[in-house]
Amino acid sequence: MIDIKRNLKAILDERGILQKQVAQRLGISDQAVSNWFNSPKDVKVSRITHMCEVFNIPVLGKFSIAIGVFV
Repeated sequence: MIDIKRNLKAILDERGILQKQVAQRLGISDQAVSNWFNSPKDVKVSRITHMCEVFNIPVLGKFSIAIGVFV
């Protein structure tokens, strides 16, 4: 099973990005971002893609969130 929760947290931690900042930049609620960490299967691919664009995660990063390889 892919651990999106762990990998997403690693990217945010590495970049010093708070969950609240993710919510603000993506225009979603803090609770929605919090839910990603409690039930990562609910993270929409479009949200991950948008987050990668907003936080300048390279194209490979879009897929690396799922497989745990960061560039």
